Amino acid sequence: MTQAQLAEKVGVSRVHISFIEAPNMVRPFSIELLFKIAKALNVEPAKLLKMREGA
Repeated sequence: MTQAQLAEKVGVSRVHISFIEAPNMVRPFSIELLFKIAKALNVEPAKLLKMREGA
């Protein structure tokens, strides 16, 4: 799924999704958005908060 597709599904801009994904950017987002993204990606919300090893 592209950032644009995800953004459309959860009702935010592609740029907002890009900032959330960027490793060196701090972009606040709501718990509601976290749950919307998790639902769109079909994953548990906690999985989205886990840091990658080496990050």
